[in-house]
Amino acid sequence: MCGFLGMFGPQAHMADVENVQRVLTHRGPDDAGTYRGKNAVIGFQRLSFLDLSPSGHQPMRFGDIIIVFNGEVYNFRDIRAELEKLGHKFISSGDTETVLHAYAQWGPGCLAKFIGMYAFVIVNTATDEVFMARDRLGVKPLYYATQGENLLVASEVQGLIKLGLRPSWNWKAIQRQTVLTSYYGYEEGEIVLAEVYELPPATYGIRKPGEKCVCFLNLCPIRRRWYFSVHIMIFWKSFGFCLSAL
Repeated sequence: MCGFLGMFGPQAHMADVENVQRVLTHRGPDDAGTYRGKNAVIGFQRLSFLDLSPSGHQPMRFGDIIIVFNGEVYNFRDIRAELEKLGHKFISSGDTETVLHAYAQWGPGCLAKFIGMYAFVIVNTATDEVFMARDRLGVKPLYYATQGENLLVASEVQGLIKLGLRPSWNWKAIQRQTVLTSYYGYEEGEIVLAEVYELPPATYGIRKPGEKCVCFLNLCPIRRRWYFSVHIMIFWKSFGFCLSAL
């Protein structure tokens, strides 16, 4: 279990991410890293379990793209072998570098190759485009919010709050999930806090410069009735996290 948070946008340089990321130390006590650019700041707390060497340090960079990754891709060795045939070279023995190179090679199409549980964010420092993705079952968490022209992301809601977000209770969402009038009566990704969303399972998002919202595309179809039951469980689990964060 690792943890990350970040802010992307014109006010990103003002975020004190080095101190803020300490709120996620419990998710990754082995190592800490930060990236600070003109329109992006990222903090990462690492729990080492595949590559224990410094070469697995995050945020990790390849060319113009930088990644923070939480989780595990079980078939990364097969993907790495395919990338090596295409000319990619690796310096670490973990899966994060493989995910980074896979995105550089195939873009969002790389997700179709991954078997595992993961949540990650990639920023292109040349274009300021932000890409974030979550595994098919939503095992690993990923929350986001918009604040003016800035995009905030974090592994936990308290990370968003520490970055300066001041959300209110989402009473409509709480009512929908409490009354359960219809399993069509909810919005994907909504949680008990207004203006804060959880990236749905099997989904990736892209934020381009100048855009305030993130555009979502489904990675694979999910049976709605089955997803609803899982969504309810995750919704009320997030309620406890939000109470502790506030």
